[in-house]
Amino acid sequence: SSRLRLTAVFLLVLLMTFSPFAHAKRILLQTTRPTAFIAAPFCKQQRFYNNNNNSCLHCHLQILQLSIPTAQDMEDLGAILSMDTSAGDVLCLQGDLGAGKTCLSRGFIQTRTRLHDDNKVTSPTYLLTNIYPTHDGIIIHHMDLYRLSEKDDHHDLGPLDLENVFTNGIALIEWPLRLGTSGLIPTERLDVFMTIQTNENSTTTNEEEEESVTPRLVTLQAHGRRWTQRLQRLVDEGYVDDLLLVS
Repeated sequence: SSRLRLTAVFLLVLLMTFSPFAHAKRILLQTTRPTAFIAAPFCKQQRFYNNNNNSCLHCHLQILQLSIPTAQDMEDLGAILSMDTSAGDVLCLQGDLGAGKTCLSRGFIQTRTRLHDDNKVTSPTYLLTNIYPTHDGIIIHHMDLYRLSEKDDHHDLGPLDLENVFTNGIALIEWPLRLGTSGLIPTERLDVFMTIQTNENSTTTNEEEEESVTPRLVTLQAHGRRWTQRLQRLVDEGYVDDLLLVS
C-alpha cells in the first residue's frame, strides 16, 4: 500500500545518508579542491590562453605576457616577483640593451632586501656580479654577463661560484645565454624576456635609456612547479591585472 511504499522510501533515504559510502563521499567533497595544475574543462577565466598548446593558462599557468608602460612599472614588477622568493630561486633576464633588465632587478632587490630608495642598485657590468644580503640571511646575486663572449663556452666562471649561488642564494642573471650550452642554467627557473615596443615615433634606446617611457613587452615563462605556482598567484590575486595582455 502507499504506507508501505513511503516507509520503504524513508528507509532508503536513511541508508543513503548515513551509510559509510555516503559519509566517505561527503568527506571527499569537503577536502578535495582543484589545483593550479589541473585544467578545468569549463574555466571561468578562459581569457588566459597559451597559444602554443591551447591550454587554459588560468588552470595551468606557465607563461604570462605583460605590457610595462614605464620604468616605475618595471620596478614594481620586480618587486612583485620578489615575493616569497627563497634560496635556490633563479631569474634569467633576457632582452636588448636598455630593455629594462636592471630596472626590474632594482625593484626586486630593493623590495627583497628592504633597502631604502637612496640605496641605488646598478648593473654590475664590469664586476660581473653584485651581492645584496637580505633580512632573512639569503644573499641575492645580481649578475650581468654581457662582457662574456657568447661564442666561448670556456669562460672561467669559478669566481661566480654558481653551484653555491644556485643552491643557497637568489640569482638575478642578465644575459644568461653567455653561460653557454654547458648546462649551467638551472632547469627550475623563471625566464623573463623583455622587448622594447617601438613605433615610428619612438627613438633609439640604449643601455643608459632604461628610464625611457617607451613601453616594454615582458614575457614571463615558468620552468618548474615553484615558479608556475607563483605566476598562478599573480593572476589569481590580481597583481598584474592592469598589465596583462589578453590575446
